[in-house]
Amino acid sequence: MLTETETRAAVSVPEATAQTLVSHPYRFLGSYRLLLALLVLTSHASGYLGPFIGGLQLGNVGVMLFFVVSGAVIAEALDIFYRTSSRRFLVNRFLKIFPAYWAALAVYYAVFLMSDPEAVRGELWPIVVNVSLLLSYLPSGNNLLLIDIAWAVMVELQFYLIIATVYFFARRTPAPGVIIYAAGAAALAFYIYVDAAEGFTRFYGMFRFAPYFVLGAALYYVYLRRDPRVTLLAAVAAGLSFHAYFLYVVRAVVLQFPWGGAFGIPGDHIATTVLFGVGLAMFCWLLTATFPRRAEQLDKRLGDITYAIYLIHPAVILVAINLQLESRFGGPPAYMFVLVVSSLIAMVIFRVVERPVMKLRNLFRGRRLYD
Repeated sequence: MLTETETRAAVSVPEATAQTLVSHPYRFLGSYRLLLALLVLTSHASGYLGPFIGGLQLGNVGVMLFFVVSGAVIAEALDIFYRTSSRRFLVNRFLKIFPAYWAALAVYYAVFLMSDPEAVRGELWPIVVNVSLLLSYLPSGNNLLLIDIAWAVMVELQFYLIIATVYFFARRTPAPGVIIYAAGAAALAFYIYVDAAEGFTRFYGMFRFAPYFVLGAALYYVYLRRDPRVTLLAAVAAGLSFHAYFLYVVRAVVLQFPWGGAFGIPGDHIATTVLFGVGLAMFCWLLTATFPRRAEQLDKRLGDITYAIYLIHPAVILVAINLQLESRFGGPPAYMFVLVVSSLIAMVIFRVVERPVMKLRNLFRGRRLYD
């Protein structure tokens, strides 16, 4: 939910990587990430648009493809911008995740204080869990998040930590590539174990999403580093990603017999998996696609508001429900209210909160985000 590949113009960087950074091309993923965020928003607001839209489970398409994008961006960042320091990578990621999250959390508390005060009154512990986010991973912190969709942010944070650790130790070995490759293969193997044991609620349950991150990282090495040795890992990760996605949306169905619908599986589950495949193909194309230089700034600006839109739109939906917009004006106008207000709040969060933090992020990245 939540990363970007940086552009031209460097600030002071380690001498060994300065030339690489100066010539590093911009990846046109801002618009794509905005599209994924809007899929999530549309899924959550699908009650305003009819059952057909809800059946497509667009939110699952958006979130799982976000994980793929993150895998690729993380691999590129650690390979280019943070070759000498996994610590700087983690600091930068935390500076990306938490300021916008805290701003969104303040909006949520304001909305709940007006609509359901009892939900935000009580002990200090729920407040600590919400502010820290990471403490929601503990059993005593489970189900306490006001921003319930922040579960995906938690998954991202966990894989940031895992991948940064892998790169940290790999760089201290004679064959770092072998270690990184082995770590990706091990993550896929652990996914198979978690799926077979149905250990989704265990502390290692986040590995049910491992294929997406491994696929994104493998695609980076195959498409952008032109390393054919990673092709097999990418192929296996792609297959397991479709397996993970399909079972994520139909698990309740496959455990109940007989199945219903075409081929024994509901048609909307087939459709949403096809949409995931289309989105994945689009991402593969965008990794190497080129666009006019003048389009770069627009793509950046669209990507800027992606994370905040993802975080804030459920609160806006709650406001729409409290205002009874659907009964007053109809479903489509209520949907447009959610879309427009979420976008406006996201722009404010970016300008007031995220943009000022970029100076710090630039220092840790070793490169300016904006020309």
